[in-house]
Amino acid sequence: MAKRDTKKESPEKRLWRLLAGLAAILQSISYLRSLSKVVGDDTLEASVWTAFMVTYCRPFMKNNDIQTLPLRHVPIQNRELHHKILNYRNLYYGHVDPNAKIDSGEKLHRILLRVADGMILPNPTFTRPTPDNLPNFLQHTIEVRRSLYKAIQELIAAEDCLQFAEEGEYELDYLATSKLKRI
Repeated sequence: MAKRDTKKESPEKRLWRLLAGLAAILQSISYLRSLSKVVGDDTLEASVWTAFMVTYCRPFMKNNDIQTLPLRHVPIQNRELHHKILNYRNLYYGHVDPNAKIDSGEKLHRILLRVADGMILPNPTFTRPTPDNLPNFLQHTIEVRRSLYKAIQELIAAEDCLQFAEEGEYELDYLATSKLKRI
């Protein structure tokens, strides 16, 4: 887990970070819900799991200027699962650590090979959490979503500069001088 930067964040940047995190969590929920449609197709299932792992972890990983989401958005009872997801991403989905052994017991330092037509070809490998863990992953991600919704509502209520005058579409530009504008 990346350490939080101690410099003071403007309310606009804090809102941007929370909204970017929420967008990633919402997309993660969508990936998890689509998994049942691709079970049995290893290529599609691997693609969806990889998309989930990378997208879910994005707001919790160190970025250049953007601070990571605080752990308080992960319910205490789900923190072990949260850390497992981050670990899967770091050891397998985002990078490969040949010294690692993940929960399933799969050893990432082995590559299965096939020799055909005079060529040595690696067999595609696919590591995923067991299907019975899917409801846990989905429920956990939904709880993180709830926490982010609450934090966004509290921030908007507390900061005059973040008041939205009326319903409609707005743009919150991380780099612009006038950060919040109606589009």
